[in-house]
Amino acid sequence: MRPAAAGPARLQVEEVARQCASWAAPEDCFYPGLVERLTGVPDSLRGELDAAACAATAATAGLGAFLRRSPGGGHDRSDMDAPDCRRLPAYLPGVRRRRGLT
Repeated sequence: MRPAAAGPARLQVEEVARQCASWAAPEDCFYPGLVERLTGVPDSLRGELDAAACAATAATAGLGAFLRRSPGGGHDRSDMDAPDCRRLPAYLPGVRRRRGLT
């Protein structure tokens, strides 16, 4: 691999990686937050939307990790950790109640 450029392209990649980290952060809940704001969605569809939000969060975390890898291809395993979506279904109903969405 070529060494990383220090110019605008590299800065843009670093900024996108930061944005990915922000959107995938458990405290931000970007994609689940989009689902939470939906109104009039039947419960049968809400589960699918929650699962899709979880998948989008994991994919965003993965993209950010890919962008943060060093030019030599090495990476820190902590960068590769996607959010634990197994707890998301239990977490979202509480968030919805606190925000008055249910």
